[in-house]
Amino acid sequence: MTAPPALPDVWSASYVSYWVPRQDGDEMTSGHVWFDYPGQRFRIDGLFNPWDEAATGHRLWMSEIGWPGDGETFKLTVPYNAGPQGHRAGDPRWRREPLAASLLPQRVLAERGARRVATPPVLGESAQAWRFERPGGKGPATYVFSQDGQRLLRMVTGEERQRASIRDFFNFSAAALAPSIFELPPACRAATPSDREQAP
Repeated sequence: MTAPPALPDVWSASYVSYWVPRQDGDEMTSGHVWFDYPGQRFRIDGLFNPWDEAATGHRLWMSEIGWPGDGETFKLTVPYNAGPQGHRAGDPRWRREPLAASLLPQRVLAERGARRVATPPVLGESAQAWRFERPGGKGPATYVFSQDGQRLLRMVTGEERQRASIRDFFNFSAAALAPSIFELPPACRAATPSDREQAP
């Protein structure tokens, strides 16, 4: 049996996230991710999905800089009003939280015992898909790579025939990343876990 692909040591990509099947209130979101596995660092910038806009009255933009090696993650959240005015709904807040591991392990497919499943072309190219069950009975996840296994094209969380969150990746690059991408501003390092109680 062919072993599942692993993600490159360092990589970055833009993404678009959406729900299938779409329901009233579902929005497309987008952002960018950076991962440095040897350095045990990652960063995700983008609109947060899922986010209950109807319940909160605003959308949420978030920047997260994770340091799995240090057991910490730092999140900057910025709420935006989604009404006709389109103005910012609140002040940016930094939160500092514990982090046990990277949000996306480099060898997640092998670690989760993923099995290969059939898939049609994805984003206009032939691909290979791998499926595994998420811990805690959270349901399936399917990761789709380019046919050569070098690029992550799509992540599917859930069952597409029922309800699934899909994230498509574009401009995937395994080029070296500037250290400044993962630098923390002073306000971020000064944040404490209690800040999460004040976050929007």
